[in-house]
Amino acid sequence: SIDEQSAAVARIESASSASSNAVSKEAWEDQKQHIQNELQSKLKELHHTQEMIESEPDVDLKQSMMMQVRQQQLGIATQLSNVENVGSGLGITVSFLQGLQGQLDTINSKLDALAVDVKQIASNMRMLVGRPVMEVLEGRRVEVITKRMEHLPDSVYIPIECLEKVVPGYENEPHFTEMVFDVKKEETKDAKERKDERIQERKLLMDQMKEFLAGKDSPIRGPLSEKGTVLIHGGAGSGKSMFAHQLDNYIQGEYYAERKKQGVTVVLIKCQLQVLKKPLTEIFAETMRRHYNLRDVQIYSLLDKILDPGQNFEVIFLLDGYDEMRAEFRNKNLFTTNNLEQFRNGGGTAGDCNYPKVIYLSRSELFAGQTNYVQPFLPIETDNIKKDEEAEAIEFYHELKLASFEESMDAYLTSYSALSLRKKFEER
Repeated sequence: SIDEQSAAVARIESASSASSNAVSKEAWEDQKQHIQNELQSKLKELHHTQEMIESEPDVDLKQSMMMQVRQQQLGIATQLSNVENVGSGLGITVSFLQGLQGQLDTINSKLDALAVDVKQIASNMRMLVGRPVMEVLEGRRVEVITKRMEHLPDSVYIPIECLEKVVPGYENEPHFTEMVFDVKKEETKDAKERKDERIQERKLLMDQMKEFLAGKDSPIRGPLSEKGTVLIHGGAGSGKSMFAHQLDNYIQGEYYAERKKQGVTVVLIKCQLQVLKKPLTEIFAETMRRHYNLRDVQIYSLLDKILDPGQNFEVIFLLDGYDEMRAEFRNKNLFTTNNLEQFRNGGGTAGDCNYPKVIYLSRSELFAGQTNYVQPFLPIETDNIKKDEEAEAIEFYHELKLASFEESMDAYLTSYSALSLRKKFEER
């Protein structure tokens, strides 16, 4: 707090004054540990502020936070200087001073670079105002794809496998039982035993999502293509965030190009639900403001284009972090409260009830013990007789669970070792 910072400065100044009056070094020793803890705490706070600025999507707020953090930097630098003066006055070496100064220098360097980035973003924002919305979105898409192609991967990615929910019906607990016997010996068990075990093989999650997104003329179109929403969940550390990144790459790269050839423009609405202030009603508009830096006039222009039946648009919602939303927002049907059917090309009354495509990602732990956890993910449309009841909407819903990572561990370790060697080579 500000009061604690002032008190710490006062203690330092008092020690400095005491040194001129020949007060013993023992008096300084009594103050030293507390002062070190205070400064360490402030450095941690400064580092946390730096991370907040990096993750904050609002440009105006970024600039405001940068002004505040500069005051924090100045205060810490002043206190370190005071500590150094105290040490000199007492004729002692302050052992912790060098380490703290090194930490401050590192943070200052990162903040200086961040300040340049924020300034550039603000400049780009001024240039964006007035530009056609599709020009802005395309520029953003190309920029993202180009950056990803220019940089080598800095983390290991092993294709993620998944299990489908075997037992149909939203009233049931999830059943994702894996195959428990050798396929080659299948004839050793009768049909009843196989049914009881709810046998299934693992599938590649990306292959499942490609089928889910596949258009009418796609050669990989299958039963999953008829679904409109899919819930993907897994335990902590199962690879959801990494997969979301890979799926983003696929949609904005290969899938976008494929659909463009077919005369369809894909618009990806990717958001972290936990950062939205109004996820129950403003998923589209708030995400376009925060993540894509669009102005209201551009957002309304994009919506008009989506609603125009004469233009071929396909909207995909990639909604991550469902389990991290505030408690009062969870267990609400976001599809219904946001009227996501309006983002079907031509509006909510148009055909193709399996659009727009909506992908939810969450931790499995959120659903433990719940008997009707699926209801919030059903694409219920109150004005559509084909989907205005849960029993109807569930026909457009699918569920996938990330499979255990254990069987991929060897491949992961091999890739990780290769990546580590590459990084060491690059550091030389």
